[in-house]
Amino acid sequence: WFFKITDYADQLLNDLETIDWPEPIKLMQKNWIGKSEGAEIEFKVVSNQESVIRVYTTRPDTLYGVTYLVLSPEHTLVKSIVIPEQKKAVEDYVIATSKKNDLERMSEGKEKTGVFTGANAIHPLTGKEVPIWIADYVLGTYGTVAVMAVPAHDERDFEFATKYKDDLEIKRVIFSSQRYRMLDQKTSQSYVISKVSDIDSNDNEDDELPYLGAGILVDSEEFNDQHSEDAMWKIAEKAGGVKKVNYKMRDWLISRQRYWGAPIPIVYDPAGQAHPVKAEHLPLLLPTDVDYLPKGTSPIGTSKSYQALAEELYGKGWHFEVDTMDTLVCSSWYYLRYCDPKNATQFADPEKLAKWLPVDLYVGGAEHAVLHLLYARFFHKALQDFGFIPQVVGREPFAALRNQGMILGEDNQKMSKSRGNVINPDDVVKQYGSDTLRLYEMFIGPFADVKPWSTSSIKGVHRFLEKVERLQPKVGGAELDAETERLLHQTLKLVSEHIVGFQFNTAISQMMILTNRLHELETVPTTVFQQLLLVLSPFAPHLTAELWSLGGYSGNVWEQTWPKYDATKLQMDTVTIVVQVNGKRRGQLTVPNNSSEQVVLEQIQKDAKLQAQLGGQTIRKTVYVSNRLISFVL
Repeated sequence: WFFKITDYADQLLNDLETIDWPEPIKLMQKNWIGKSEGAEIEFKVVSNQESVIRVYTTRPDTLYGVTYLVLSPEHTLVKSIVIPEQKKAVEDYVIATSKKNDLERMSEGKEKTGVFTGANAIHPLTGKEVPIWIADYVLGTYGTVAVMAVPAHDERDFEFATKYKDDLEIKRVIFSSQRYRMLDQKTSQSYVISKVSDIDSNDNEDDELPYLGAGILVDSEEFNDQHSEDAMWKIAEKAGGVKKVNYKMRDWLISRQRYWGAPIPIVYDPAGQAHPVKAEHLPLLLPTDVDYLPKGTSPIGTSKSYQALAEELYGKGWHFEVDTMDTLVCSSWYYLRYCDPKNATQFADPEKLAKWLPVDLYVGGAEHAVLHLLYARFFHKALQDFGFIPQVVGREPFAALRNQGMILGEDNQKMSKSRGNVINPDDVVKQYGSDTLRLYEMFIGPFADVKPWSTSSIKGVHRFLEKVERLQPKVGGAELDAETERLLHQTLKLVSEHIVGFQFNTAISQMMILTNRLHELETVPTTVFQQLLLVLSPFAPHLTAELWSLGGYSGNVWEQTWPKYDATKLQMDTVTIVVQVNGKRRGQLTVPNNSSEQVVLEQIQKDAKLQAQLGGQTIRKTVYVSNRLISFVL
């Protein structure tokens, strides 16, 4: 009844490239589910060659650069291979590691630590012995729980080998193609570096270690002088490696011990064996007779009606699973059902799904940026393969993504009951109305930014809505002066563009400017007031609907066509330009818009104050920037 996310790993990763999401979001999803192609290589333990350490690597081309192995402290071989002299140190390290979680062990910037087991392994290509260490940066839950360390070509291994430089070797086996041509190309040349201080950069980035790129192989026997990408799989084959695809996935918890969430459709027989609930018994609904107090079971486990239903349907001693699914299960596909919510015979009508999907825009908090999006993408692909979603919809559920910023308390801290800084929206609505709350949340700052709440600022937004309301008695004039007409069309243009760009705060600011201008007029032309209400209506739907109705205008405000601006009305008839003399501002001049330099000079000649600034001196140079300034060098 459920499906494996591994079946869709390739699609989840590959289809990310076609989505209009921010790059950090894509990278975060790739950190939760990843895929790599590599080889599994075996290293035999010297003391007991029946013991084999398997490592997985995506860079078999660096195999000749392996100078040690690192096992996870949880590796099953640790106890059997450690020599007596190192047993106490290894045991203490394993105990210390067990007290750390994976995040602490893998966090960036954490100093690498480890312990030598005293054992060695045989390099599968050179036959030489390499030391076996344990370190907490290798997790016991991922991959083969062992890594082959190539410190010259891996940042983590290089950091570890640098710390234990007296015991570990750094051997370079790849140079960039450009740098290789500059070196002595004798194949017998050794690039073994015993100490980090031996690294001579010669001011060339290609010499700096670790070198992570591809290039020409050295110290790699018959593969010398070959390109690493060409020789990669040949080296793996010689080492007896097996080519593998490795998937990296974080655990996904489905079962929760709580009441809310969908019941898990599993029923247990008297012997405790699990069975899927029969199709004719679905949907399995949550019981209502539950006790939320701790009882040593999930809340549903306290329901007598739930137990009685199981025995009625399946027999004496049978019982339902009492845990519920995590709510992410339902929230991963609800958008599909929204397209046809009352359909009693189908998941959803394919024609309606094809009409409405994919979702044009997904808006949510940053906490949804990875998991909810990942789960929804997974469900979408799987449900489409099962025939519930038409192929014409496509393989991705959401076309674009926007994350809104968090609103903090007035103390600039995250709102929480413990801090006592929570703002109750109901209280704000009761005092100021829902339009004010809605408008303030958009006006408080850029959409994606984290912003503090301000009770004093919300009063300013409320006063703006009151000013719009007070325009109503002044409406009725038909004449429209040039300045107001220009400001109106500037407002129509900016609000339209900024709504699309999620720049709601600046759209509101522009409407405030227009409202202030209209209050300066004795009468407000009806068409101007109507257009103000139209652009304001998505922000303050209740007030604008009421004012539209009070004005006796036809229909409802939300049924009207969105107003369009006239580009020819955006330009000002006159502009003010600055006059500079020897780099200092000496005055300003009002001239017709887009005036030529000659027209500006003629105006200056007529201005006595500006002429006095020039003082009859010789003008060596004149710089004119249209509609902005004119500068004289005397």
